Parts: sequence; structure tokens; C-alpha cells
Amino acid sequence: MIDAVRIREIAEAQMDGTDLFVVDVRVAPGNGIEVVVDSDTQVGIDRCVALSRAIEASLDREQEDFELTVTSAGIGQPLRMLRQYRKLIGREVEVVLKEGGKLVATLTDATGEAITVEYQEKAAVEGKKRKELVTRRRELPLAEVKSTQEAILKRDEEFLSRGALKQIEDRNKRELTARERSGIMEVLACARSLVR
Repeated sequence: MIDAVRIREIAEAQMDGTDLFVVDVRVAPGNGIEVVVDSDTQVGIDRCVALSRAIEASLDREQEDFELTVTSAGIGQPLRMLRQYRKLIGREVEVVLKEGGKLVATLTDATGEAITVEYQEKAAVEGKKRKELVTRRRELPLAEVKSTQEAILKRDEEFLSRGALKQIEDRNKRELTARERSGIMEVLACARSLVR
């Protein structure tokens, strides 16, 4: 069986001097290799293809057959490394706490021990009759965080999907079925993960 550590070493050697970094390497029992990479800027498909070819060239199919997939860590994927957290500072994230709570907030800081987020909530303000929106700043130890991922804001998703679906319907001169809409939404989600 192919060793995940060896694959990671090959990938890291290929990415040396770039802003790409390895997030995860998994090797399935049938030698199905999956390499997940991220970047401080963005991961284009051309970079994934180049890395895939470099890894494949470093392995011998005659000795051991394998299936290789190189993908980018996209939206909706949990953050695993401090470098990924730092990349999202100033952006909306969805944090699921081990205690069961969930926050959608702006990531303002990240260290090896904790993340800091800001969010708005309605709260009683002294001297006011009604609750008002106040900004809360909260430091969350990573030991209390179950997962964190980049938030897909509903307004962005709705705007993108309405526009794309409308264009497709106009082009086809008919309304889309629920199944067609679902498929298109999946494609849009994939496209958004590649762009970011």
C-alpha cells in the first residue's frame, strides 16, 4: 500500500516556494489517493492539475497501481490548519461548538490555541426599553470548537443562484425542473469553492 507520509512529502516538495500547502492526504485500501491542498490566495484548477502530474510522475505504476485525486479545500469544508484560519480573517465563518451551539460571525484573529470572532446580536442595553443590536467579541478556545468553515451567506447564494437560474431559463426558453435546479446549484457551489 502507498504511504500517505510519502505522498505528503512529494506534494510539499512540489509546492516549495509557492503559496500552496497540503491540508490532508488520504490513501484508501485500494490505493485511492486523495490530496487536499489550499493556498494563501486561491487554488486554480491548473495548479491542481500540475501538482497531480508531478505526484504521479514521482510514483511507479508498474510497482503499485493507484488512483490519484488532487483537490482544493473548498467552501463548506472544515478548516484544519492555522494557515486556513488566518486566510479567512475578516470574513464570515460558521463555527460549531462542541457544546452544541453554532455561530455565524466575522473571524478577527486566529492563534494555535483560539480563534476570535465578532457578531451582532440583540441585547438589553441599560437605559433603553427595547433590545438593540450590539457587537459581541468572543474568544473561542480551539478545544471547544467542533468545526469551523467559511460561511456561505444566504444573500450571496440566493443572488448567485437566482441570476444563474434565470439566465439558464431564458436561454432554454422554459422553466427548470426541481431536479435541474438542484444540479445547477451543486455546480454553482463547486464553482464558488474554486473561485475563493
